[in-house]
Amino acid sequence: MIKKDAIIIGSGQAAKPLSEKLSEAGWKTVMIEKSEAELGGACLNVGCTPTKTLIASAKVMHAINTSEIHGISVSDFKIDFDTTQKRKDKIVADSKEGLLQKNCRRRKLGIGLWNSFFQRGKNSEC
Repeated sequence: MIKKDAIIIGSGQAAKPLSEKLSEAGWKTVMIEKSEAELGGACLNVGCTPTKTLIASAKVMHAINTSEIHGISVSDFKIDFDTTQKRKDKIVADSKEGLLQKNCRRRKLGIGLWNSFFQRGKNSEC
């Protein structure tokens, strides 16, 4: 049987500061998420982080498109959407790794997947 002082359901924005406080207080804590793909929550995976990354690329394109008003002439440029998507995916992946590094590996926070934890009582300890 797995014994923990606290179970945090979800790994989104609220989970991070809560896990830090509980860990600092010496609590044995496990964070439960639906799947590895959802680690970090909606903001990290499909909301704020990917959206802001793509907006940053769009702003660069807009700056190039309107550069002539600043006396800068760019005769030819192209948008490589595959590269833009890869950049976004890397930023999301790096953020997830940061979440694991800080909350899991440094603070010894367990990470479990929903079905594994509640159906079989298993979780992965970092």
